[in-house]
Amino acid sequence: MTLVFEGGEIIRIGTMIHDDLPLGVRLKDDAGWNQTEADWRRMLDVRPEGCFIAELDRQPADTTATCVFDSIEWIAMVPVEKSARGQGVGTRLIEVSVKESASLRGGQQ
Repeated sequence: MTLVFEGGEIIRIGTMIHDDLPLGVRLKDDAGWNQTEADWRRMLDVRPEGCFIAELDRQPADTTATCVFDSIEWIAMVPVEKSARGQGVGTRLIEVSVKESASLRGGQQ
């Protein structure tokens, strides 16, 4: 788990697991997005090391999933909890996703 300090708040970032799916579904519903639980499962099954969850002061606040299509990487599904928006959670989660993807490619960004 990665700890990031943002304006006095603690953002914890860890690997997303299937038990976190209800959070992802709730966040995407709150955002009005059209993904399904099956979409989230597919992301976790295809590339589990590219799926992350963030907590802001120990409260679940965000998720993300990264996909690879040949030489293209796609960062998907970053629906930040309404109460956590504007506090750097999504930004930090994307930064971790990019670094993780780069490490899997041998450090190239």
